[in-house]
Amino acid sequence: MSLLVTGSIALDTVETPVGSVRDALGGSCVFAAAAARFFTPVRVSSVVGGDFPNSLQEDLANLNLDLCGLERRAESKTFRWWGRYYENMNHRETIEVHQNVLEESLSEIPHEYLDSRYLLLGHTNPFTQLEIRRCLPTLTWTIADTMAIWIRSQRRELQLLIEQVDGFLLNSMEAELLTGLSDAKQAARAILAMGPRFVIVKLGSHGAVLAHRDGLLRLPAFRVANVADPTGAGDAFAGGLAGYLAAHGPITFAGLCVAARYATVVASFAVESFSHDRLIAATRRDIEQRLRELPTTVGCL
Repeated sequence: MSLLVTGSIALDTVETPVGSVRDALGGSCVFAAAAARFFTPVRVSSVVGGDFPNSLQEDLANLNLDLCGLERRAESKTFRWWGRYYENMNHRETIEVHQNVLEESLSEIPHEYLDSRYLLLGHTNPFTQLEIRRCLPTLTWTIADTMAIWIRSQRRELQLLIEQVDGFLLNSMEAELLTGLSDAKQAARAILAMGPRFVIVKLGSHGAVLAHRDGLLRLPAFRVANVADPTGAGDAFAGGLAGYLAAHGPITFAGLCVAARYATVVASFAVESFSHDRLIAATRRDIEQRLRELPTTVGCL
């Protein structure tokens, strides 16, 4: 069954200690969809401006995604993000953000997508995420990701979203901002109490914490020898997780533990190049090989 992936499509400018790119293909929707496609057919719903290069749209088409829901607005400009990473790659600074087309009206969900059963809401503003969810009457489950900007500016809408989704993902800094708790395990439990069936707090190079009503798990990261650009790794994790769950049945604690390991491995490819180049070059065989190399779960907590 197809997974519907929403979120931003961006033109990213990224600086890291090993190099830089300008106006590269990025955005939460791109990385999540590219990761999810390893496991299940993927539908895309997003919007770009008239300045979005045709060559990048061809790159998206080559991923074998259903792009019926990709809207191009000729008079608008594409979302742009400029970020800079420092030596350890775990710390980054946002230099500029231009929301552009994302500040406009919601992109219409195509009629062909209204039967979608599985939905991944890549991080855009929570009002938009709520509206998209309301448009889909046949959903089996919804997973959502977020960013610090929305915790600061639209906390009420974000809390409504958390109450209504089955799974919620965020990084450790965002979890602390949302809950006031610096311990990832405690923060995950606090967010779980807000309503979702599971919560994952992403810890970057330190792995992740998975909290479910039936258990709590600390997951390891896959150690990558040469990190080029961490941008999009969290979105690739979300896409890998949602893609695996869409292909393998209902959400259970045991199933999530397996899905999160696959998601960890898929995300490891995203950091090995700028933009999505290494992620799209990976194969399912590569994923299975890294899965065998991934350390066993750090432990139930």
